[in-house]
Amino acid sequence: MKALLSRWAAWLRTHPRTADLLLAAVVLVVSLVGHLTVHDPSITQPTAWTVVLIVVTCAAIMLRRRWPIAALVVSQSSETVQALFDIIGTGSIAMLIAAYSLGRYTKDRRLLVAATVSSLALAASITVGVV
Repeated sequence: MKALLSRWAAWLRTHPRTADLLLAAVVLVVSLVGHLTVHDPSITQPTAWTVVLIVVTCAAIMLRRRWPIAALVVSQSSETVQALFDIIGTGSIAMLIAAYSLGRYTKDRRLLVAATVSSLALAASITVGVV
């Protein structure tokens, strides 16, 4: 079993786009299951636009290696909208993956600027009670 997992991990390392697609698909499936099955009057009920919002949030994961700043902007914006409208969605998983990817795949001054802007936006969201 350990050898099989090692081969699988090695294959994913050599196929990063497929790995990102699988990661996005797993997050999407888990998010949609939660979104479509939890029925609570205090949250927004599933509609076409809420499902599209969750799909867009998860699709940002596929951008994470090539365009980490764009992935963070898309996922953080989508997560903020989900919180603002009380939508059960990805639970900030996509945003956390994008934030990790920003640090992993962005260098120099762009990393500092993007991380600062993202942190300030998140702090503002928390301050006004959105997140």
